[in-house]
Amino acid sequence: MKLFVEKFSQNLNNCRENERLTIDSFNLSFYDELDLDLNDYFKRIKNHKKIKIIKEDLDYMLISGSEIDWTNEKILDKNTSYLYGSFFLNDLYMPIVLPSTFWEPYNMVFKDDQEKLDLERLNYFQRSAHSDDGPFGCFYRYPMEYPFPIYFYDNGVYFPITVDLDQY
Repeated sequence: MKLFVEKFSQNLNNCRENERLTIDSFNLSFYDELDLDLNDYFKRIKNHKKIKIIKEDLDYMLISGSEIDWTNEKILDKNTSYLYGSFFLNDLYMPIVLPSTFWEPYNMVFKDDQEKLDLERLNYFQRSAHSDDGPFGCFYRYPMEYPFPIYFYDNGVYFPITVDLDQY
């Protein structure tokens, strides 16, 4: 089993076994490598942006499209606050190749030209499953050399985090 599928499945099983969480797995996408031609995908990114993705990270595509929604509704009482969360895993082509605009609703005014440039260099590989309303896991696409630094973005605030794609 591929690293991303293995880690994803393990984390999902841990959440399902947690008696405090309710998991609504409304879309789990585990692609078979036969269904998803990773070599073709790799070539599309390389030809478009001259970027070489490492094989281990290309396997991320096997779980792209997965969405999870969770709550703690099983344990709600007068002493417990309602918690919820979700995520959607984008593919790798969009955050590497396409222009970035997801931040526009939150960053209409820039403090300087560098902030606008920074935002244009961010593009997300992960977002909330509820909508395009943060938070986002992003690549910072500069320099245009893979692997890119990973950033967290939410409602106009962004900063680097020191994890690899498989750790994220």
